[in-house]
Parts: sequence; C-alpha cells; structure tokens
Amino acid sequence: MKRIIASILVSGLILVGCGNSNTPFGLDGERLQESVAKQALTYATIEKGGYIEEDIELVSVCAAVKKGNAAFGHQGDYVVFWQTLDEEIQEYNWFNEDNYIVEFGANSYEEYEDMGCHNFKE
Repeated sequence: MKRIIASILVSGLILVGCGNSNTPFGLDGERLQESVAKQALTYATIEKGGYIEEDIELVSVCAAVKKGNAAFGHQGDYVVFWQTLDEEIQEYNWFNEDNYIVEFGANSYEEYEDMGCHNFKE
C-alpha cells in the first residue's frame, strides 16, 4: 500500500514538473499562442500571404521592462518573438501578463536581464 501511494505521489510530481516545460515564467503558453496569432493576422503581409492562425509559431519570449526602468523591477511585461512556419515573416510584439493583449510598442522595452528569455525552438 505504501508503495502504491509513493508511486502515485512521484508520478504526480513528475507530471507537474513536465507541465511547466512549455510555459516559461509561469505564463499560459496556449493563451500566449492564441494572442500572438490574433495580432499576427492583423498584419497586411500575413493576410496577403494567405497565412492562417496555425501558420504562426512562437520563437522566444523575454521578460521586459520599459527602457531605462530596470531599477523598478519586472512589472509583468514581455516581448514575444514570432514567425510564420515557413520563416518568411518574423516579427516581435509586446504584452503584459495581466491581459495577454499582444500589441505594437515592443521597441519601448528592453530585456529584463534578471529573468532573461525563453526560446521555444529548442
């Protein structure tokens, strides 16, 4: 009986650990993918190229702060890099973990080095 309980606990811990591998910084990976694809589909080049939501892939995401504000710490902002599956179009945008609304304005942010970036392609 003790072995069964121990096995269940170990299995549960393994599953919990594996579940976080595609969700860097505690972000909701599925929600991020959907938000990025929604923003990408507003680009004229995406529309003209005939791309669909499934053609958009995440490349990396970096914890970010407004330029010159690193002393205030991370406030939930991120810069996300994405591309089409054929790698013809590569872009980046900004979003905040509070609402996952992916927007323009990533140029106003810089990497928050204490947290760094996560590469989805590795």
